[in-house]
Amino acid sequence: MKYQIEEISKQIKIEKTIKKIIKTIMLVLLITLLISNIIMFYQTNIKHAEIPQVAGISVFNIVSESMEPTINVNDLIVIRKCKESEIKNKDIITYKKEDGTVVTHRVIRKNKEKGETVYTTKGDNNPVEDDGVVKYSQVHGKYVFKIKGIGGFVEKLQKNNGLISVAIAVIIFVILKNGRDKKKENRKITREKYDIKKKRDEYNAKNKKNT
Repeated sequence: MKYQIEEISKQIKIEKTIKKIIKTIMLVLLITLLISNIIMFYQTNIKHAEIPQVAGISVFNIVSESMEPTINVNDLIVIRKCKESEIKNKDIITYKKEDGTVVTHRVIRKNKEKGETVYTTKGDNNPVEDDGVVKYSQVHGKYVFKIKGIGGFVEKLQKNNGLISVAIAVIIFVILKNGRDKKKENRKITREKYDIKKKRDEYNAKNKKNT
């Protein structure tokens, strides 16, 4: 019986530890997301940045089939700001054309024009390479990875960045408040158990003395 109790107690401790770790991870992710949203909101609405970045990282929703099957419509792509020397042949880059259009295509060739490096690009799904060349000054960043099918959803979130930040802040507050209330409740239960044990010991000591 004692063995069973010890095993149950051990299992309960493990479950509590796991829950605590999960809660900590959730809070870290939520706080990171909140900070990122605040930065993006500031860059978009106050600094009026053309492409918001957090620590050199930007995200884009893909609306064209030009990079299929590598990248599909409504995929969310993550790009990072990079140095000119980091861009190699076959890398995928996101750049701004002269007409203001933002394009994500693959570098198929690097050349020098008037001492400046330029890139010839092409969509994986396109039969011919893109017109003209891309200068490094036009490059927003280098493709890192994609998350399939959530680009449209994230784009909508970015349009409501302020509301999303408020919602995340409320969630963080609720989690922290629940944790604090739980600790208070546990302390109360511990005090009650201690008081009961103390009274029981006093009662037993009194009875033993009387006998």
